[in-house]
This record gives sequence, structure tokens and C-alpha cells, in this order.
Amino acid sequence: MARYENLLHSLREKIEDSLELCDSLDTPYLCSAISDKDDKERLIKAIIKLVEKGYSIGEAINMLENDLDPNYEID
Repeated sequence: MARYENLLHSLREKIEDSLELCDSLDTPYLCSAISDKDDKERLIKAIIKLVEKGYSIGEAINMLENDLDPNYEID
């Protein structure tokens, strides 16, 4: 379980690093979403769910940007 938690922590750090680059990634919806702490946390959780399904961080960010749901819910 500790290994999973370490991987999850590492993934979270990579996602946060990627989101800091939102201005250069041409992702205006995500940029506006991450300005709010709660929205940013929901966004990170949504990206983690997509990565767990096999998508890369970049693919997950693009998917959310292209089809952004106000509640950031991923089935």
C-alpha cells in the first residue's frame, strides 16, 4: 500500500507541475479552474482517475479541456 501511496504522490506532483504550465498549454478553461483551490483539487482527482484508466497526464488534461464539465466529474 505504501508503494501505491508513493506513486500517487508522485503522480499528483507531476500533475501539479503540468497544471502550472497551463498558460503555455493553450488550456484557458483549466487555467481558470485552477485559480480556485477546491476546483483545482477536483481537477487533479479527475486527472488521476483518467490516468488510472490508462491515459497519460497530457491526454487527460486535453480531454478535460476539450470537454470540461463544471463539476469535473469523470465516470
